[in-house]
Amino acid sequence: MLAVLARAAGLLFFASGFVTGDIAEAKGFIMGAIIMFHIVMTMEANIVVKQVNALIEGGYYPNKAEFVEDAISAFFELRKDMKIASVIELYKKEEISISKAAELAGLDMEEIKRVLVEEGVGIKRGFTKDRRTAASELSGMV
Repeated sequence: MLAVLARAAGLLFFASGFVTGDIAEAKGFIMGAIIMFHIVMTMEANIVVKQVNALIEGGYYPNKAEFVEDAISAFFELRKDMKIASVIELYKKEEISISKAAELAGLDMEEIKRVLVEEGVGIKRGFTKDRRTAASELSGMV
């Protein structure tokens, strides 16, 4: 709520400078709005940090890493598009196989192939980078 007010105030100040035609005044108001926005965002960030710390201190989470992992999992459950986008990026970098991409995205093989094609990502055959390295190391041992 405060962030919305800060943005609205910044826009009002910005517009008032242009209405009067005074560019210096508009710049001053913009700087004031930016500072106010920064203060509001810092206040909001501090309360979030306090909330996370309260959960850890209250024994709901053993540490911040566990909280972050849970928060990211919840984020991906709420934002399926971001879950799929992350999977696509990992697949493009050959960090996961197509079957792992399907599993992580919660799709079957045909669906993940369709999504990859729609996103302009070529379907790769063979090993991912890690498996390719492991396979070459194994072949050198024989």
